[in-house]
Amino acid sequence: MTETCKFNVGGRKYEVSRSLLEQHPNTMLARISSAQWQSNPTDEIFIDRDGDRFRYILDYLRDAAVSLPANVPKKALLKDLAYYGIENIDEECIDDGPSQGLLIAKSVEESEKIMEKMEKEMKDLENMKEVIKREMERKLKETEDKKICVSCAMMLFRRFKERGELELKVRPNTKEYQLALHVFNGHLDKAFLDKCL
Repeated sequence: MTETCKFNVGGRKYEVSRSLLEQHPNTMLARISSAQWQSNPTDEIFIDRDGDRFRYILDYLRDAAVSLPANVPKKALLKDLAYYGIENIDEECIDDGPSQGLLIAKSVEESEKIMEKMEKEMKDLENMKEVIKREMERKLKETEDKKICVSCAMMLFRRFKERGELELKVRPNTKEYQLALHVFNGHLDKAFLDKCL
């Protein structure tokens, strides 16, 4: 029958073969389970560490390699290995692929959030572009309306001028006065019209 040593690590119970511990005599586990430290070999040895990660410590002692699940960080396991006195640790033999996958998944999730935010901002820009376009169309229509009004005014001024019925009833030094004067004198051109508008 294989001799074993019982460990209670953070409330989790483990039974480890003494032959495994003897393969690693310089570790804390081998020392505290030796006859020098333990008077009764059947007594349970309590260690105040993470009980769930201890199984990966044992895997590393058995195989000199370990594959970690996504919920066990590689840094935490490296700290535990150092605590238990395990030397010459080959970090390349500690596979934390799933936890790297978790980081990638988080980064993909963050990228998706950024994309959603950018899409919203693009929609906001499109809305703003539409508002600006409508405002420009409104201003253009106002300008067109003013040009039509000026055109009508010019036509009326010409008719009144031809009949000799035109009396200027606008205040001097205003755009309207200048416009009326130019129309009255027949000197209205596009540059002046644009200036007045």
